[in-house]
Amino acid sequence: MASGRVVWDTPEILPLDAWLGRCFREWLYARPRERPIQLLRLSEERAIWEDIVRSSPEGGALLQIAATADVAFEAWNLACRWRLPFDATEWNDTGDSEAFHGWAMEYLRRLDRKRWLSNAQLAAFLAERVDDGEISVPERIVLAGFLERTPVENKLFKAFEGAGCAIEDREAEVGGEAMSASGGVRLDLADREAEIQAVAVWARRRLEEASLENRGDLKIGVVVPDLGSCRTHIDRVLAEVFHPDARLRPDLDPHRLFNISLGPRLRDYPLVDAALRILSFKPQDNAIEEIGRLLRCRFVAGAEDEFTRRALLDRRLRELREPRVGLPAVLRLAGQDDAPHCCRVLAGRLSRWQQEYRDLPGEQMPSDWAASASVLLKAMGWPGDRTLSSVEYQTASAWNDLLSEFAGLDGVFGPVSPDRAWTMVERLASARQFQPESDPAPIQVLGVFEASGLRFDHLWLMGADDGAWPAPSSPHPFLPLRLQRDSKVPGSSPVRELEFSRLLTRRILASAPGVVVSCPVNDGDTALRPSPLFAHLPESSVEELDVQPDIAYLERLRQSSDMETVEDDAAPPWNILDGERASGGTSIFKWQAACPFRAFAHLRLGADAMPSAEAGLDAIDRGVLIHEALDRVWRQLRSHRGLTAADPEHVAAIVEGAAGAALQSMSEHRAVLRQPRFAEIERARLTRLIGDWLELEKQRQPFTVIDQESRRQVEVGGVRFEVRADRVDRIEDGTAIVVDYKTGVHGPAEWEGDRPDEPQLPLYAVTAPAPVSGVFFGVLKTGNTGFRGTAVSEDLVPGVRVGENDPDMQERIGDWRGALDRLGRDFMSGVATVDPKKLPKTCMHCSLPSLCRIDELTGAAVEGDLD
Repeated sequence: MASGRVVWDTPEILPLDAWLGRCFREWLYARPRERPIQLLRLSEERAIWEDIVRSSPEGGALLQIAATADVAFEAWNLACRWRLPFDATEWNDTGDSEAFHGWAMEYLRRLDRKRWLSNAQLAAFLAERVDDGEISVPERIVLAGFLERTPVENKLFKAFEGAGCAIEDREAEVGGEAMSASGGVRLDLADREAEIQAVAVWARRRLEEASLENRGDLKIGVVVPDLGSCRTHIDRVLAEVFHPDARLRPDLDPHRLFNISLGPRLRDYPLVDAALRILSFKPQDNAIEEIGRLLRCRFVAGAEDEFTRRALLDRRLRELREPRVGLPAVLRLAGQDDAPHCCRVLAGRLSRWQQEYRDLPGEQMPSDWAASASVLLKAMGWPGDRTLSSVEYQTASAWNDLLSEFAGLDGVFGPVSPDRAWTMVERLASARQFQPESDPAPIQVLGVFEASGLRFDHLWLMGADDGAWPAPSSPHPFLPLRLQRDSKVPGSSPVRELEFSRLLTRRILASAPGVVVSCPVNDGDTALRPSPLFAHLPESSVEELDVQPDIAYLERLRQSSDMETVEDDAAPPWNILDGERASGGTSIFKWQAACPFRAFAHLRLGADAMPSAEAGLDAIDRGVLIHEALDRVWRQLRSHRGLTAADPEHVAAIVEGAAGAALQSMSEHRAVLRQPRFAEIERARLTRLIGDWLELEKQRQPFTVIDQESRRQVEVGGVRFEVRADRVDRIEDGTAIVVDYKTGVHGPAEWEGDRPDEPQLPLYAVTAPAPVSGVFFGVLKTGNTGFRGTAVSEDLVPGVRVGENDPDMQERIGDWRGALDRLGRDFMSGVATVDPKKLPKTCMHCSLPSLCRIDELTGAAVEGDLD
């Protein structure tokens, strides 16, 4: 421009792979009459490698074929780019390298037969074409950002030089500058969390220091050696510091002040995740968790209007307590017009999807499956009714590109099944990193290789401990170690990594006028030391750098949030009409004792966890089976005399029949019990447990069973409720013994104190219509069956001892009444304090931590107790 020119050639600035691809296409198009050579795409190469590994002799013994194929493809790229000789004898050194060598030879045969070219072979292929004069060369090539050149790249550029092209390497020009850099300081921090927080505060203050007109040109760099492993953590902390108002939905903010270069996998974006779930959905058999995710997905038609109803439908399906559910059950419940979980739009979309699914062929080409994928997604109304955000729109475009890439695999694969097709699509989405476009940001979070050679106004290097800098050597498992070290393959030896890290150190320290190098001194229980490569830097502190947590800022953040603080933990009293009883039964007292807020939330707010299901029977199911089977047994035996006088074979028949009847009853709503083999195993388990229990019952004093599972209305502490004992026996002196069956480990310690853990039996004892002489848990657990409890004398049941200093039964019942009365009065008066009986044990199995926010109220104390 200074010379008066108004037109000039735009410099061509290309990534190496893009330039190599253009050179190949120019060479290919200059030979239209020759049989063409096809340059494979990376997705095609991965697919071929997976097929080779799967069909090889070693493939039959592999558990993760796809993952193994990815590692083998990585080894192929290294071997080609570092020119490892495939005819060397070292390939027979280990079983892994020998297996890979066989796969590589098969890959070469396929490439030759199909006239395919691997991307890893492209540079060497072009070098030969340049040597043969088949490719025209430019006058000059400028290389930028090449920290080190691979042997095959050296061969390529040497060929260009031999053809008269001038090669200029800009990296050589910054070497002297890097050697003389001396503007860095070193900082030790407690751990990775403290390090990330310090980086966020430091970056924010550097931004605040700049004037408004200069912020657009400001370049602040944060270099992270292991960015992939901590990207999510860094993103969260920076979002909280720079964009607190958008911290719940950072994907909706296109104007962020920071950018993280390493994008997540395309598969991890919610829009793509929803598409993959729709494709992998099955008409007859789906995990309940997968159905729940689909129902809560906002990228299905009608999601905005039926949001609450679909959440209720999710809960209703989980109440079936089946780990796997078919589409008919979903359609049946979603179509119930008078139910709160009725979802007409969803039912219609699922019906359309089901019809399209039925029309799919058993096998077809990938391009046909790509079209089928679009049809199935359209049937479900993907990507939803609402207008997509900028990020979501770009993600949808990336998904369409992915389907196009998948459709291009016809030349590699023949017809495949739908399951194989969707697995291939998911692999492509997992292999592709995706970063939506956004406005330019002054703060750039980069990996080490991306940052090298760039210039910043301010730069911070994280994670510079001696275990990460230099990086530990990690020879590739599929390549012979000697060949790797002879060719100086990355990661092949400690000496090689040390040399490379020294080069990186010089370049990073030359990237900004002032560089902060930080090291966490602890990683969990492991002590870390600063890297010796930065030992020459002066040591600084958080006070000198002013990177202490900004308490004032955090307070402003807290005040600006929508969090509501309840100053008074008292709820309105329970005003009941005459004769009305509180719902919840004995659970009122159990939850009030464990934590008053839990009782209030469960019983008055109706808050509860989502039901869960297990593969097989869970603890609740097994407890129900024991209760029902024993109820049937004692309705026939009736007493101790009936048990001891009966023929053992007759008792065994009663037990086996009761177990079978209990299982048959439960099988109506537990599909797993309709599997004959599983039901037989459960029958044998029940029969054995009950048989062991009856042997203990024979050793008792004579008794008669007078009550089983019957309910009666009682009042304790002003609470009217219903109580039910598993079993009540009358012994010869006319007093009662109360038994509560348990399949877990329980003991009388759970009845003690002002806040008993298991108040059901004490509640029955204090409200019993007749004097009580014994209260027992009947524990039916393999290897631990027996009575656990308290009694007026130790000869009532086997295994229970009464100490000389133990309070007598009436005194104990009086203590129970006092504690239970207090709990009842507290519940009725509205005591709802967040007050767990014992932290953290009480909270471990509570389903309401997000409602009571115990971690925010007493986070430090809870964490200390957990430690």
